[in-house]
Amino acid sequence: MPGLLIDTNAETVEGNKVVWEVGTGKFFLRDFEMWAESRIVNRWAIPVTAVILLVICGGLVIAVFRRRKI
Repeated sequence: MPGLLIDTNAETVEGNKVVWEVGTGKFFLRDFEMWAESRIVNRWAIPVTAVILLVICGGLVIAVFRRRKI
């Protein structure tokens, strides 16, 4: 799994590798569900968010100073 493994129903977890040991008999009686959940940090989103917040804060500061002059 890419990223950080958060949750799984696997029997064995080794780092970011999960292993299910399933016998053939389990599939005959009912469905068998295998799942794993991982998370990857979007590193590009951090500076983009910072720039957007700075633009918004700058716009608010400029608006306050313009309103005081009038």
